[in-house]
Amino acid sequence: MNAQAHVSATMLQGLPASSKELLFLRAVDEELASVKESHPAWYADYEDIDPFTADRDLVEHLLQTAPDGYTRGLITGMLLIRQQIAAISGRGF
Repeated sequence: MNAQAHVSATMLQGLPASSKELLFLRAVDEELASVKESHPAWYADYEDIDPFTADRDLVEHLLQTAPDGYTRGLITGMLLIRQQIAAISGRGF
């Protein structure tokens, strides 16, 4: 299980069935399933690269090759989070 799937599965556990968070995560999972179907090569890169842990060049590659606005937003968000973590921790990204 890659990091994205693990985070999603972990977050789903213990949430009330009607919670806003659960509904949001289900919508995200549906959107990613759509990306996987319509852009299988990009999605395979996304899973292989794992933007939560990959070096900056690989995350930027995912951003540059993102096939649509949703995937650009997804990777941009991850890139910004990684930059903030780097700034706080003092470890480069």
